[in-house]
Amino acid sequence: MIAFVLAVAFLSGMMTAQSNAPTVSLSDADAVKASYAAANYDDALQRIGALEPGRVTPQIEQYRALSLLALGRADEAEQAFERRVRQAPFDRSTEADVSPRIATMFKDVRRRVLPSVAREMYTRGKSSYDQKQFAEASGQLKELLAVLNDPDLEGQSAGTDDLKQLAEGFIRLAEIETTLA
Repeated sequence: MIAFVLAVAFLSGMMTAQSNAPTVSLSDADAVKASYAAANYDDALQRIGALEPGRVTPQIEQYRALSLLALGRADEAEQAFERRVRQAPFDRSTEADVSPRIATMFKDVRRRVLPSVAREMYTRGKSSYDQKQFAEASGQLKELLAVLNDPDLEGQSAGTDDLKQLAEGFIRLAEIETTLA
């Protein structure tokens, strides 16, 4: 019985010492990247799925798409690329970063999604203007113009030319309001 009590005391002391030991943790992106690099695509996807939506960065969406492609799930990979474009419309994937096939796929998704991203950006900028947040509106609408001038949108002027004119007009109005204030 004494031996049992001593063994329990010893083990509990070891567990306390272990629980006080510093733990090494990888950032979310590093953990996902490590799983992807080890060709453990299901684990990478599980790690991403366990994250709160606000913690899923464009880089993590990239690894989600790459993992899905590695598993032969191209439609889901395109959805991940769409989310990445919505989070970071200025990001690009080049053949220096990924294979030519994946770079082309991302560019195609980007060309398809950027017009709706531009409309969402216009809505946010116009809303800021309507709320008399003129400096914020001007900045948001200038970002919109940068998206509208993106080379990936060349040849897609249907609907974007009007947005460009509206954005330019509201930028001028917002800057006038800012100087009057």
